[in-house]
Amino acid sequence: MRKKCVMLSNYVVKDRDAGAKAPKDVNAVFEQNFGKIYMLYHINRRYIRNILSWLNMHRLKNAFRDEYMFVQWPLYLWSPVTVEDILTIKSKKKVVLIHDIDSFRKYPDSTEKRKEEIQRLNKFDVVIAHNRKMITWLKENGLKKPCVSLELFDYLAETKPSQKKNTGEDNNYTICFAGNLIKSRFMQSISQYIHSPINIYGNKPDYILNGENLCYQGSYSPTALCEAMNGDFGLIWDGGSCEECSGNDGQYMKINNPHKLSLYISCGLPIITWKEAAIAEFIEKNGIGFAVNSLAEIDDVLGNMTRKEYEKYRNNVLEITRDVRKGEYVKKAFIEAISILEEERDLEEVMQRD
Repeated sequence: MRKKCVMLSNYVVKDRDAGAKAPKDVNAVFEQNFGKIYMLYHINRRYIRNILSWLNMHRLKNAFRDEYMFVQWPLYLWSPVTVEDILTIKSKKKVVLIHDIDSFRKYPDSTEKRKEEIQRLNKFDVVIAHNRKMITWLKENGLKKPCVSLELFDYLAETKPSQKKNTGEDNNYTICFAGNLIKSRFMQSISQYIHSPINIYGNKPDYILNGENLCYQGSYSPTALCEAMNGDFGLIWDGGSCEECSGNDGQYMKINNPHKLSLYISCGLPIITWKEAAIAEFIEKNGIGFAVNSLAEIDDVLGNMTRKEYEKYRNNVLEITRDVRKGEYVKKAFIEAISILEEERDLEEVMQRD
């Protein structure tokens, strides 16, 4: 497969930015197993980025017309390279892996933005989406192309999952929350809903974290965070309310796989999330945690959980941890996408002979 595939990817340089971890890991898995990466440079030196991006576009247009081209979506581009330039490259077939659907995430009320993004995605031959619920949303909004369900983003790491877990008696569990604390406004009132200890990781917010059970642990790079994470469960929640995942952030969770799911699994932590989140199905199916309607339900669930029940969650997570740290989910999705393209090619050849 290595001779058939190339990838076009945004270049990211912020090592402490959690948002850079997912595309970097996808690049690493692709380069190790499939082919060469061509970068579109997302840097501040305007003339340098333009020259480098143009050179890579020129190479792609002239050297890889018989290759399968993979693209990570969305592409954040500056002139002289545009999304339309990418879509007109004459590769054999194009596969797109979705990280975010910006028309849903940033412009939920814009029908025009949604149509525009779906139209662009329809110019690819195979679409790799987060999960079945995201695929359903894409199809309902006009996507015509075959889709592959990623299920889970990988989170590459070489160190072992932290062993600093709670070893106390039953019902004594610590929750971890990692993420954009400025965006996570529900954290302002979380101690009114959860009384279990909560370790918090991320850039310090612009509000006060009130509550004796809250312990701010600082900000770490995505790699260092795997070693620093200390607790028994990882919490995935979004929006301004503790009673549900509210607002557009909550709606987006109904189709999205937050990357912190992969972080927690890479750390060996069972998961707690919202019952209506798309990831709840994966979590419950694999027995790696539980889902609630409101954060107020968590203390009762933990209060009735035995150590044996917790260890079952933990062992199930560790089974997935190995694959997430090795890049197996992205690799499997790429192989499935290539298989679809190969089947289509074989069918076209048969039809041409007939």
